[in-house]
Amino acid sequence: MQRLPAFIFALISVMLLVGISISISLHRPWLVLLLSIASISFIGLGFVLKAKARKRGQGNR
Repeated sequence: MQRLPAFIFALISVMLLVGISISISLHRPWLVLLLSIASISFIGLGFVLKAKARKRGQGNR
């Protein structure tokens, strides 16, 4: 995966995790659950895309 998409994935993942912590502090369990599912899915998607890029031979450019 190239650097810019990897950086964007990392930035959005961190924002989702910060959202989880804010939701915990605001006592919103439904929002914690929603953001947890979204962050796990988004991080997993990043790993899948990285694996596909590695198979295509792009490496870490």
